[in-house]
Amino acid sequence: MSFERLVRISAESRNGLHVESDDLDNWIVAAQNRRQSSDFRLFEVDKWDGRWFLLSEQSLPTKELLVHAKEITEQKTLEAKLLAIQDKLRELALTDELTGVANRRSFMDSAN
Repeated sequence: MSFERLVRISAESRNGLHVESDDLDNWIVAAQNRRQSSDFRLFEVDKWDGRWFLLSEQSLPTKELLVHAKEITEQKTLEAKLLAIQDKLRELALTDELTGVANRRSFMDSAN
């Protein structure tokens, strides 16, 4: 199955590869251009069911495409949690706990 057909089926059925674009045609053209820009690519993709995969693609001299996929859903979940914690810690560092007003550190960040 061609890459374009796979993407179109995934978008229509909302199953498989999750494409976040309002213009599927332009997304496919851009993705195909990136795919042809080098013999090897490493990238992350998510599926409609919420799972994430790390994919590597290698173009072979025989015009075949070697693809390797590793599920990284747990890593992406932990990454999202860490980013949320980081945001919360930043908020705590820049806000007076008692009054909820921006503190001196926040003022200095804004001034800089």
